[in-house]
Amino acid sequence: MKILNDNRIATGSEDKSISICKINIETNAWNRDIHKKKAHNGGIYSLTELNNDKLISCSWDGYIKIWDIK
Repeated sequence: MKILNDNRIATGSEDKSISICKINIETNAWNRDIHKKKAHNGGIYSLTELNNDKLISCSWDGYIKIWDIK
């Protein structure tokens, strides 16, 4: 899981997808799966944000991918 700079959370999972959810910390509310995409051919084990619009994912499939998240 990676907390992004604009009140969103990015998660990677064993189902090979990345989900991005919107959160509101003050009200403890969140919108599940604003965006969900099959990202890899293996489970995702690492996510990091490059800047406000790029996310890097690493997977058991042996690939590192860069995503535009805007």
